[in-house]
Amino acid sequence: MDVKLWIVILVLAIIIELISYGLISIWFIPSIILTIILKAFGLNNIYIEIMIVLSLSTVLLIFTRPLVVKFLKPQNIKTNFDRILDMKGKIIKKVNLNDFGIVKVDGKEWRCYSSKEIEVGKIVKIIKIDSNKLEVEEV
Repeated sequence: MDVKLWIVILVLAIIIELISYGLISIWFIPSIILTIILKAFGLNNIYIEIMIVLSLSTVLLIFTRPLVVKFLKPQNIKTNFDRILDMKGKIIKKVNLNDFGIVKVDGKEWRCYSSKEIEVGKIVKIIKIDSNKLEVEEV
């Protein structure tokens, strides 16, 4: 193929990648650039050119896509009350089996319940948020 055709394919791959956010054609771009460079040094076999593009793109896809996807994956940052899950708190009102107690977590007091009785002053772990109540377990 002519160098001009590879440049057109390269530009199309770049445009497709810019339009989409799914990392669709980014794997072809380095291999097309390598093929253009090799053409400049005298490579004139269409089969070798296509094999270079396909094999290098496949290798890049297999080895770099998991890293890129992990890097681009948005982080889930807890900013609301759900951030207290797995935090530890201190019981300030006894938790009975049939009655709610009060736990202090992150400087705030919450109504809480548990499958066991928990005495005042004990340290507990928040395991579930149920409406405006916390399910806790003793640490």
